[in-house]
Amino acid sequence: ILGDTKLTFYNNKNSNPYVDGCLKVYSVSDTLAFGFAGTVEHFEIALEKLLKCKSPDEIAKLALKLKSEKNLDFDLLIGEAGNDYLTLLKGKQITKQIVGYIGDKDAYEKYQSNFISNNTAIPPEDGRASIQISRQPEPLWENEIYSKMFHAFKNTITNAKIPSVGGISIPLCTDKGKFRYMNYVDIISDPLDLSQFSDKPKVIEFGTAEYGSFSVEFSDTSPHGGSPKDIGFYFLQGGFGLIFCENKNMLKKPKVILAKNPAYWVLNSSFEYGSGVASGYVTPDHCGIAGEQLLTTGNWKDALFCYELGKDDKSLPNRPAVYDRFMSGYAVALFNCGKTIEALKTLETAIAANSISPRCGEYLAKIQSALQLK
Repeated sequence: ILGDTKLTFYNNKNSNPYVDGCLKVYSVSDTLAFGFAGTVEHFEIALEKLLKCKSPDEIAKLALKLKSEKNLDFDLLIGEAGNDYLTLLKGKQITKQIVGYIGDKDAYEKYQSNFISNNTAIPPEDGRASIQISRQPEPLWENEIYSKMFHAFKNTITNAKIPSVGGISIPLCTDKGKFRYMNYVDIISDPLDLSQFSDKPKVIEFGTAEYGSFSVEFSDTSPHGGSPKDIGFYFLQGGFGLIFCENKNMLKKPKVILAKNPAYWVLNSSFEYGSGVASGYVTPDHCGIAGEQLLTTGNWKDALFCYELGKDDKSLPNRPAVYDRFMSGYAVALFNCGKTIEALKTLETAIAANSISPRCGEYLAKIQSALQLK
């Protein structure tokens, strides 16, 4: 099930499809999911009851009943893991189909055109390179139908000539028998000067905000022990992300989360979800920078959170000075969170493993001195 996030308002307000939109595809359980189109305020009235249903037929029949009783205007597309068909509620009619759509007819026809013509590559920008990395649902299809559908849909919602759709592409698929939101990354490079290229390979710069390049990542909280239903979209160069928070009617609306780097993104999104939205952008450098900044303000718990995101990175021991700085900061965070034994062990281990450990040696002496004074 593929959905966008843009809402169309009756007053033709030029809304922002990211921050003024909403989540249109919902995972009810591991094996049941649906998407909606129509009047969002009407859908909200029914949503809480629909999320308690146990089967596609129950959802469709309840929705049809509520639409009739309350004169509501919305349609549903419902999927169940293991079924080779979708259940669609359009108007007052319930049907079962192999494929189908709800919402804007022009947008669907454009999607079909993209899919049939194999117009599924990332739309190139003049003079730039594009990269996309996406998780593929398992089992993998030999004809790569998921990738074709995803790119055809993405090309549709980014098409300025189709104003009814836009914002974030949200893919909800069965993966290993369970519904989950499929994470992906989009990257656009700095402008390329082809005259500077030669037979010798040249590095292409990605992600420089000054030149309008960007990297965006869609992921969830499950790698950090959270729910795969808790999702977020992080704009690396912008220093912010979007998560989807439930309102009183359980509709998920976007909320902007400021995050100077990916470590902050995981940390700050954890304040809302309980667990942070995972990011493949996170490096030990991001974690160390965030950790040091938080230590200077006495925010020991959050500093410890950031350090622990990067402490097991295998590249750290290969950079002795960085390793010394990182592990000493990590130990300070541990000590100030009351984890004295862990702090001492961290410092001792770092000193034993690293020939350049002035900071670790200094902090080890300070902690030992403080313990002797007590």
